[in-house]
Amino acid sequence: MLKNLFKFQIFLSLLSLFACSDDKTSGVTVEDNALADVESSSSESFSSNSESSSSEHVDDVVVVVNKGDLWNGSAGEYKVNTKNENTGYWFSWGDDASGGTSQILYPIPMGNEYSESSLDPVIDYCEGLCGNVVFGNTSNPEAGLGFSVANEGETVDISSWGGICVTYISDSDLHIYLESELGDKSDLSSMPQVRFAGLTRSDSSVTINILDSMSSITKCAKWSDFVVYKDNVLVRSGDEDAKKANAIIFKFYGTSGERSAFNIKSIGSFNDSLTGTN
Repeated sequence: MLKNLFKFQIFLSLLSLFACSDDKTSGVTVEDNALADVESSSSESFSSNSESSSSEHVDDVVVVVNKGDLWNGSAGEYKVNTKNENTGYWFSWGDDASGGTSQILYPIPMGNEYSESSLDPVIDYCEGLCGNVVFGNTSNPEAGLGFSVANEGETVDISSWGGICVTYISDSDLHIYLESELGDKSDLSSMPQVRFAGLTRSDSSVTINILDSMSSITKCAKWSDFVVYKDNVLVRSGDEDAKKANAIIFKFYGTSGERSAFNIKSIGSFNDSLTGTN
């Protein structure tokens, strides 16, 4: 009897050990990362994220913050961690304001008990944020996604992020804009931007089903990589905009009548081990 009790206690100890070691590593996902210029292994990247952890005091409670862990769709997170309960929620937009018909079609209906436009159900379904961009019959069709980082009429300093990392799958280029009070909200070209290339170029009949056979990649850019050009002359980089930020905007470009598929899996602050914007 004592012998069996002793074995049972050892078994419980092992269960406790495995439970403690099963914590998910925070930071930008690099597993199954197809980005060729990531030279370090997944284990090295996870180690880097762990070493870059910092602590901050919130109501006298020390919270460990791992850089690169701002939003993880597969974890069922509905908002980006902006440290503000009123911001960080995803929204989608089209070119209807300029008379266009471009839009994002999601695989399931939007909406929850609080808002008909909530993307919570889509995030649950996609384990990220996925859909089809349908480009309408306009000369420059466009549509996209975004999330605010500041309350309406205010700005916030997100320079401490260092930049942004995005883990995604997309068959078209992903253009990311840093919206701030330094630019014109009605004109994306006045905002610093960076381009993350699509993984492949498909025909106009592509649907989100193609994403099932594709591996996500992670690409990163510093705020200084975000640039504004006018008449082929550099106006400014995003370093100053990051100090007076309003929102992060994702834009898809296409040709009238085309269709594009995407799935954004996670968002993180800049991580040196995951560089590349080509």
